[in-house]
Amino acid sequence: MPLVPYDRRGALIALGATLLSPALAFAQSAPDPRQPIRYLERALTPADGRVPAPAAVRAAVERSFDTGAIARAVLASHANGATAAQLARFREALTGRIVRDLLRRLRPDRRGQLEITHSRPIGAGEWLVTSRVLVPGERPRAIGWRVGASRGAPRISDVLGSGTSMVRVLRNEYGGALRRLGIDGVATRMEERNRRRPG
Repeated sequence: MPLVPYDRRGALIALGATLLSPALAFAQSAPDPRQPIRYLERALTPADGRVPAPAAVRAAVERSFDTGAIARAVLASHANGATAAQLARFREALTGRIVRDLLRRLRPDRRGQLEITHSRPIGAGEWLVTSRVLVPGERPRAIGWRVGASRGAPRISDVLGSGTSMVRVLRNEYGGALRRLGIDGVATRMEERNRRRPG
Protein backbone atom coordinates (compact mmCIF):
# COMPACT_ATOMS: atom_id res chain seq x y z
CA MET A 1 0.00 0.00 0.00
CA PRO A 2 1.53 3.34 -1.00
CA LEU A 3 2.36 5.79 1.80
CA VAL A 4 0.57 8.62 -0.02
CA PRO A 5 -2.60 7.68 -1.91
CA TYR A 6 -2.30 8.61 -5.55
CA ASP A 7 -5.09 11.07 -6.00
CA ARG A 8 -5.09 14.74 -6.95
CA ARG A 9 -4.83 15.91 -3.35
CA GLY A 10 -2.06 13.44 -2.51
CA ALA A 11 -0.13 14.31 -5.67
CA LEU A 12 -0.26 18.00 -4.82
CA ILE A 13 0.94 17.34 -1.26
CA ALA A 14 3.81 15.20 -2.54
CA LEU A 15 4.74 17.80 -5.15
CA GLY A 16 4.65 20.58 -2.55
CA ALA A 17 6.90 18.60 -0.20
CA THR A 18 9.36 17.97 -3.04
CA LEU A 19 9.50 21.64 -4.01
CA LEU A 20 9.78 22.88 -0.43
CA SER A 21 12.47 20.47 0.74
CA PRO A 22 15.40 22.30 -0.93
CA ALA A 23 14.21 25.60 0.56
CA LEU A 24 13.89 24.03 4.01
CA ALA A 25 17.34 22.50 3.71
CA PHE A 26 18.77 25.87 2.72
CA ALA A 27 17.08 27.59 5.66
CA GLN A 28 18.41 24.97 8.06
CA SER A 29 21.96 25.31 6.70
CA ALA A 30 21.98 29.12 6.41
CA PRO A 31 24.92 30.51 8.40
CA ASP A 32 24.22 32.31 11.66
CA PRO A 33 26.49 35.41 11.77
CA ARG A 34 26.16 35.51 15.56
CA GLN A 35 27.76 32.10 15.92
CA PRO A 36 31.48 33.11 15.98
CA ILE A 37 30.81 35.89 18.49
CA ARG A 38 28.95 33.56 20.83
CA TYR A 39 31.70 30.98 20.55
CA LEU A 40 34.38 33.58 21.31
CA GLU A 41 32.43 34.85 24.32
CA ARG A 42 32.06 31.33 25.72
CA ALA A 43 35.78 30.68 25.26
CA LEU A 44 36.73 33.91 27.04
CA THR A 45 34.30 33.42 29.92
CA PRO A 46 34.43 29.72 30.90
CA ALA A 47 31.83 28.41 33.33
CA ASP A 48 34.39 27.72 36.06
CA GLY A 49 35.25 31.44 36.22
CA ARG A 50 38.94 30.96 35.54
CA VAL A 51 40.97 33.05 33.14
CA PRO A 52 41.38 30.91 30.00
CA ALA A 53 44.82 29.68 29.01
CA PRO A 54 46.54 31.42 26.06
CA ALA A 55 46.31 28.21 24.00
CA ALA A 56 42.53 28.11 24.50
CA VAL A 57 42.18 31.76 23.53
CA ARG A 58 44.28 31.22 20.41
CA ALA A 59 42.13 28.24 19.39
CA ALA A 60 39.02 30.41 19.83
CA VAL A 61 40.55 33.22 17.75
CA GLU A 62 41.48 30.78 14.96
CA ARG A 63 37.94 29.44 14.92
CA SER A 64 36.08 32.75 15.31
CA PHE A 65 38.16 35.21 13.25
CA ASP A 66 39.00 35.21 9.55
CA THR A 67 42.66 35.89 10.37
CA GLY A 68 43.76 35.58 6.75
CA ALA A 69 41.37 38.30 5.59
CA ILE A 70 42.29 40.50 8.54
CA ALA A 71 46.01 40.12 7.82
CA ARG A 72 45.51 41.11 4.19
CA ALA A 73 43.39 44.10 5.20
CA VAL A 74 46.05 45.27 7.67
CA LEU A 75 48.83 44.83 5.11
CA ALA A 76 46.78 46.70 2.48
CA SER A 77 48.98 47.33 -0.60
CA HIS A 78 51.93 45.54 1.03
CA ALA A 79 50.07 42.26 0.52
CA ASN A 80 50.18 42.59 -3.28
CA GLY A 81 53.83 41.64 -3.72
CA ALA A 82 54.08 39.34 -0.70
CA THR A 83 54.89 35.65 -1.01
CA ALA A 84 52.60 32.98 0.42
CA ALA A 85 55.17 32.32 3.16
CA GLN A 86 55.26 36.01 4.13
CA LEU A 87 51.48 36.23 4.26
CA ALA A 88 51.28 33.08 6.40
CA ARG A 89 53.98 34.36 8.76
CA PHE A 90 52.29 37.75 9.16
CA ARG A 91 48.92 36.06 9.74
CA GLU A 92 50.42 33.90 12.50
CA ALA A 93 52.06 36.92 14.16
CA LEU A 94 48.87 38.97 13.89
CA THR A 95 46.85 36.12 15.44
CA GLY A 96 49.27 36.16 18.35
CA ARG A 97 48.77 39.92 18.68
CA ILE A 98 44.98 39.51 18.84
CA VAL A 99 45.36 36.80 21.49
CA ARG A 100 47.60 39.07 23.58
CA ASP A 101 45.09 41.91 23.35
CA LEU A 102 42.21 39.68 24.40
CA LEU A 103 44.13 38.26 27.37
CA ARG A 104 45.17 41.74 28.48
CA ARG A 105 41.62 43.04 28.35
CA LEU A 106 39.97 40.20 30.24
CA ARG A 107 38.39 41.54 33.41
CA PRO A 108 40.00 39.95 36.48
CA ASP A 109 36.70 39.96 38.38
CA ARG A 110 34.91 38.24 35.43
CA ARG A 111 31.94 40.61 35.74
CA GLY A 112 29.73 41.67 32.89
CA GLN A 113 28.41 39.97 29.81
CA LEU A 114 28.17 40.44 26.07
CA GLU A 115 24.63 40.84 24.74
CA ILE A 116 24.03 40.52 21.00
CA THR A 117 21.32 42.97 20.02
CA HIS A 118 20.91 42.70 16.24
CA SER A 119 22.34 41.32 13.02
CA ARG A 120 21.71 42.31 9.42
CA PRO A 121 23.20 41.53 6.01
CA ILE A 122 25.42 44.22 4.51
CA GLY A 123 26.43 42.39 1.35
CA ALA A 124 26.67 38.98 -0.25
CA GLY A 125 27.87 36.63 2.49
CA GLU A 126 28.58 39.50 4.89
CA TRP A 127 26.77 40.72 7.99
CA LEU A 128 26.98 43.37 10.68
CA VAL A 129 26.29 42.11 14.20
CA THR A 130 25.71 44.68 16.93
CA SER A 131 26.19 44.00 20.62
CA ARG A 132 26.79 45.70 23.91
CA VAL A 133 28.92 44.88 26.94
CA LEU A 134 26.94 45.05 30.17
CA VAL A 135 28.96 45.58 33.36
CA PRO A 136 27.25 46.33 36.68
CA GLY A 137 27.72 49.96 37.66
CA GLU A 138 28.99 51.04 34.23
CA ARG A 139 27.36 52.38 31.09
CA PRO A 140 26.80 49.77 28.35
CA ARG A 141 29.52 49.82 25.69
CA ALA A 142 28.52 49.20 22.07
CA ILE A 143 30.59 46.84 19.93
CA GLY A 144 29.96 45.95 16.30
CA TRP A 145 31.23 42.88 14.47
CA ARG A 146 31.71 42.55 10.74
CA VAL A 147 31.19 38.89 9.87
CA GLY A 148 31.81 37.19 6.54
CA ALA A 149 31.47 33.68 5.18
CA SER A 150 34.90 32.02 5.21
CA ARG A 151 35.90 28.38 4.79
CA GLY A 152 32.27 27.31 4.92
CA ALA A 153 31.40 29.14 8.14
CA PRO A 154 30.80 32.70 9.36
CA ARG A 155 33.92 34.34 10.81
CA ILE A 156 34.71 37.77 12.24
CA SER A 157 36.56 40.03 9.82
CA ASP A 158 36.58 43.24 11.89
CA VAL A 159 35.54 44.62 15.27
CA LEU A 160 33.96 48.09 15.43
CA GLY A 161 33.80 50.45 18.38
CA SER A 162 34.52 53.98 19.59
CA GLY A 163 34.30 55.37 16.06
CA THR A 164 37.02 53.14 14.63
CA SER A 165 37.75 49.47 13.90
CA MET A 166 40.33 46.86 14.79
CA VAL A 167 41.60 46.64 11.20
CA ARG A 168 41.97 50.41 10.90
CA VAL A 169 43.84 50.66 14.22
CA LEU A 170 46.23 47.85 13.27
CA ARG A 171 46.78 49.26 9.77
CA ASN A 172 47.66 52.67 11.21
CA GLU A 173 49.92 51.08 13.82
CA TYR A 174 51.92 48.94 11.40
CA GLY A 175 51.76 51.10 8.26
CA GLY A 176 54.94 53.07 8.90
CA ALA A 177 56.90 50.05 10.07
CA LEU A 178 55.85 48.09 6.99
CA ARG A 179 57.22 50.83 4.75
CA ARG A 180 60.54 50.88 6.65
CA LEU A 181 61.06 47.23 7.55
CA GLY A 182 58.88 45.26 5.17
CA ILE A 183 56.62 42.35 6.09
CA ASP A 184 59.41 40.13 7.46
CA GLY A 185 60.81 42.90 9.66
CA VAL A 186 57.42 43.73 11.14
CA ALA A 187 56.58 40.05 11.62
CA THR A 188 59.85 39.58 13.54
CA ARG A 189 58.97 42.43 15.90
CA MET A 190 55.47 41.07 16.42
CA GLU A 191 56.79 37.58 17.15
CA GLU A 192 59.19 38.97 19.77
CA ARG A 193 56.38 40.84 21.50
CA ASN A 194 54.07 37.83 21.34
CA ARG A 195 56.60 35.80 23.31
CA ARG A 196 56.33 38.21 26.24
CA ARG A 197 53.74 37.72 28.94
CA PRO A 198 50.58 39.76 28.33
CA GLY A 199 50.41 42.75 30.61
